[in-house]
Amino acid sequence: MTQKPVCIVDGCHELSYARAMCRPHYNRNRLYGDPNYVRPPTPQVLCSVTNCSSLAVSRGLCEMHYTRWKRHRSVEGLEPRPCEICGEMFDPPGVRSFVCGKAECARLRKLRNNRVALRNRKPKVRTLECEACGQEFTTQSRTRKYCSSSCPARTKSNWTRLRHALHDSNYPEVIEALRERIKVDVSGCWIWQGPYETTGYPRVGFSKPVHEGGPKIYLVHRLMLAAKLRRGIKSMHSHHTCANHGCVNPEHLELATAAQNVGEMMGRMSYEARIRELERALAGYDPTHPLLS
Repeated sequence: MTQKPVCIVDGCHELSYARAMCRPHYNRNRLYGDPNYVRPPTPQVLCSVTNCSSLAVSRGLCEMHYTRWKRHRSVEGLEPRPCEICGEMFDPPGVRSFVCGKAECARLRKLRNNRVALRNRKPKVRTLECEACGQEFTTQSRTRKYCSSSCPARTKSNWTRLRHALHDSNYPEVIEALRERIKVDVSGCWIWQGPYETTGYPRVGFSKPVHEGGPKIYLVHRLMLAAKLRRGIKSMHSHHTCANHGCVNPEHLELATAAQNVGEMMGRMSYEARIRELERALAGYDPTHPLLS
């Protein structure tokens, strides 16, 4: 393989690019007619401003005077002016500079301007109609829908069927509203399909604002019994005759005192314990007896 020749210029060992010269020497020969051409040094010129000994960088001006000329179209700069906050004289860097270089002066002027703008601004007041009660009210917001957060009509518009029935003491409607969340088993018990208390009794609740006392929780079997009797049961107990805590069938509920309720429960537990004792005795006598299956 033939090796490419080097540049013909004396002292250059680069490979030739065109006309037997390397690229730099070829470009100098093309532009200036001499491959060894060297640009003459730029003469050092001082700033044209009187009494300025700095070197010129553009338009015959040094960097400082050229910056002044770009900002103010004048190399003399702006005259000193007093600071609007502290009153101290300073050299403003720009036409719109009104405070000195202290950070506190800049902060106080910005705070003052914000207060003035806020005082001069006239908020637009709108007259709207409450979507719940229909009453007119004035506001500065364009998206507000209700006259107040405690508007009675607004509160009732979010109520459920059960809450409306309880508020109006409509007991048949209370039973019908609660029946929407039950499942009837083979024994006729209405098993509640909603949340339960930790004690095993079904419950239902409503979210209420803080000014109305906060959330309200009801025990469903007590609501059912009150709806059945069409009156409040106060401190009385709602006793399950079916012994199923999850049942809310009003036919399986009866009014009882605390003593009666506890007494019936203790009697039922004793009765169930006696049955288990008899089953163990029967299993020892005849393990295959059909009553044990």
